[in-house]
Amino acid sequence: MGGVTHLIVFLSMFSAITLMSEAQYLLAVTKDEPSRQYYTTVYIGSAAMTSPVNLLIDPGTNLTWLNCRKIKSLSTLGLVTCKSSTCKSIPGNGCDRNTCLYRQLRPLGKNTVVTTGRVVQDNATIFTTEGGQPVHIAPSRRFTFSCAVDKYLQGMAPPIAGVLALSPGEFPFWRQMTSAFNVIPKFSLCLPSSRYGYFFMGTPSLGGKKTVPMTSTTLKIDSGKYLISVRSIYVDGVPLTLDPSLLEGGAQLSTVVPFTVLQTDIYNALAQSFTLRATVLYDKTILSNELINLIFDIRFQILLPSGFLIFRGCIFS
Repeated sequence: MGGVTHLIVFLSMFSAITLMSEAQYLLAVTKDEPSRQYYTTVYIGSAAMTSPVNLLIDPGTNLTWLNCRKIKSLSTLGLVTCKSSTCKSIPGNGCDRNTCLYRQLRPLGKNTVVTTGRVVQDNATIFTTEGGQPVHIAPSRRFTFSCAVDKYLQGMAPPIAGVLALSPGEFPFWRQMTSAFNVIPKFSLCLPSSRYGYFFMGTPSLGGKKTVPMTSTTLKIDSGKYLISVRSIYVDGVPLTLDPSLLEGGAQLSTVVPFTVLQTDIYNALAQSFTLRATVLYDKTILSNELINLIFDIRFQILLPSGFLIFRGCIFS
């Protein structure tokens, strides 16, 4: 596994599981260094002519969407009709005559932008290690996604042409694939600190014989989001006074904004405390709100107050 493991996330959705295959299916994960965005490559289209499409990994998106112009052959691409059971099951669906539409917030950008596109189906080719064999191509399976136009790709790294949905909803990519291959409905992400990592579906194994040290924390699923609870927050050794109810599920797991998004009230309290402590180090006249937001970005190498977020089982600093 290339690079130092930066974050490992195991996510599972169990219902009544009976006699399911323990095969493992996987895709490689690449980190775009300039943007710090993680993406994977899905091969879409007929077996005779598949098209590699790079998709941003997002655990907050419900249905995969992409620029369908990246698909070279449309011979196996099919529109989902408005009256179909598939269309009716997709949250945020709509209709354009008899064509199913999908609407969802874009994962990037400060402005609230809704992506709208036609819902389609095509073949997806991924990889497997079934039966302990070396990684090889798995038979292609149909999956449902949405077509989007170029303008919705704004803010994404140049190689990326869409978003791979990994939410806990009904139509994320991982759920469609595990159902199609009849494997345990579980997936794991191994996100690298440098270049390459892995996205596994099915059997919860990281592959190989290497032991990866891990610390677990409780995961909460609510409103289509993966949430973790914050036990406490310290700034320069001083604990923040926060309503305990805010801390329960107070941070959302994110790979688009690595690696967590704090609930607004928690973030505001942290920013206020951070600002007060920072005035000891800097002239308060230069500590504007814009600068405070910037210095939370770890790419800025300046002297700052220390901050610790304590979760169940781990500490982030």
